Parts: sequence; C-alpha cells; structure tokens
Amino acid sequence: MSVGTADEARAAEAMDADYVGVTVWRTPTKPEAEPVGLEGLREIVAATALPVVGIGGIDATSAHEVLAAGASGIAVVGAVANADDPLRGVRELRAAVDGFYEEAG
Repeated sequence: MSVGTADEARAAEAMDADYVGVTVWRTPTKPEAEPVGLEGLREIVAATALPVVGIGGIDATSAHEVLAAGASGIAVVGAVANADDPLRGVRELRAAVDGFYEEAG
C-alpha cells in the first residue's frame, strides 16, 4: 500500500497490509505522488512495524541513503529503464544495496 504519512502507515498496518511503499523523491513514473524526502521516510519507518519500501527518484547513488533512513528495500523504474545500459544499471543498484547490507553487518 502506498503511503505518504505516518498516520497512513499506521492505517495500512491496521488493514493488514504486507508492506508500505513511500515516495521519497519526485518521479515522472508516479507524478501524482507527493514525495516525503528522507526525513518523511524516517518518520514513516518509525510509525510502523511493516516493511517500508522506498520508491521515487532512487538510483545507485541514492539507494544507500534510502536504506540508511530505515527502508527495508527500494523499488526503481527510471534507474533501469532510462539507463544507457539497463543491465549495468541493475548491477549498480544491486551493488549499492549489497554494499549497504555488508556495511550494516
């Protein structure tokens, strides 16, 4: 379930959602979504026990920030679809996520 506030995350949890998606930064893929930034993401993560997936404007250079803010994972479209080499784009994202979890131990 997509949420944009801590209250919406708590409501999603009460409705037995499996996870919540949070738009971190503006994205042309989902223009109607209001981005919450990293601070909003942190607030939503703190408000729910559900896994939180960061979406919106995330790429290999920002994936670490989103995960460090508490997201359980990331979802991307543009970082792969708009890449000159989509396979390289996926590999870079995977390396960024793996690197975060290796650092976190």
